[in-house]
Amino acid sequence: WRPLIAKVKLSVELKRSAFNSSPARCNQVMRLVLQPRWLTVGDQGLILWQKKKKKKKKKKKKKKKKKKKKKKKKSKKKKKKGEEEDEEEEKKKKKKKKKKNLN
Repeated sequence: WRPLIAKVKLSVELKRSAFNSSPARCNQVMRLVLQPRWLTVGDQGLILWQKKKKKKKKKKKKKKKKKKKKKKKKSKKKKKKGEEEDEEEEKKKKKKKKKKNLN
């Protein structure tokens, strides 16, 4: 893998001219003259860069997560003993009504 100096110089000049010409001509020059065994590492890098243009990756869209709504807790006020008993009776009545509706 010894680069021949004359060939390397020639290939660099050809490469420069190829850069300014059409893509087809560019490829032709690469096929004919710029074979890897003639080139230094730097030159080879340039050729590989010219041959393969990187494709842009498509970005994946992230799915948005739906937020769950939190139920608000009803604040319980302190009530007097008499009112508490009344409320308990009302709750029992409501439960009975629900059971009747289900049946």
